[in-house]
Amino acid sequence: MFLATGNPDKRAELQELLTPLGIPLQCIADLAERERLDVVEDALTLLGNAIKKARFWAQRQSTDAIADDTGLFVELLDGAPGVYSARYAGLEATYQDNVAKLLEEVQTALKTRGLPLSTPIKAHFATVMVWARHVDQRIQIHAVEGRCEGVLVPTPRGAKGFGYDPIFVPNTPAESHKTFAELTPDQKNEVSHRARAVRMLVSVIKEQTLKTR
Repeated sequence: MFLATGNPDKRAELQELLTPLGIPLQCIADLAERERLDVVEDALTLLGNAIKKARFWAQRQSTDAIADDTGLFVELLDGAPGVYSARYAGLEATYQDNVAKLLEEVQTALKTRGLPLSTPIKAHFATVMVWARHVDQRIQIHAVEGRCEGVLVPTPRGAKGFGYDPIFVPNTPAESHKTFAELTPDQKNEVSHRARAVRMLVSVIKEQTLKTR
């Protein structure tokens, strides 16, 4: 099985979550330098980008492939950054660049709408995961989506996680005051969008695999 991601943080998280499959996973980082190709993520939806990546690598590697696309959707910003989350501050943006731009946009939106700076900023993470499977000389697509509702905090907190984790507090009763970056990996994996998507995908893969035996 090929895991279509070149992001080392995402790779580590996904490999841990996909352990129940008991299937060896190869990733882009395992390939020779000349074979590490970038798939342009120019679709208008998370689903479109995930399908594009999974299909490309399934065809190129001649094996089943798993790909995901993840976005943070902020209600105050009409869903931004959404599908552009990873490159919100530019193609070469760091995690910190994206977080800084998002917080700046939130502050601007609050002022423009005349809302108090203490207004809760509702947001949700969404992860679409796609399994591109070789069946009878064609590629069959299976897709699932996991979501996690929450709110943003105005100042980054925590040193764990990656991306927008330091400013996102999930709506979970037990840890509602902590950002994703303050949770342990196990705590995050109980409630995160990506973990939910992976659990659904694992179920799909197991179900479909049993059908073909």
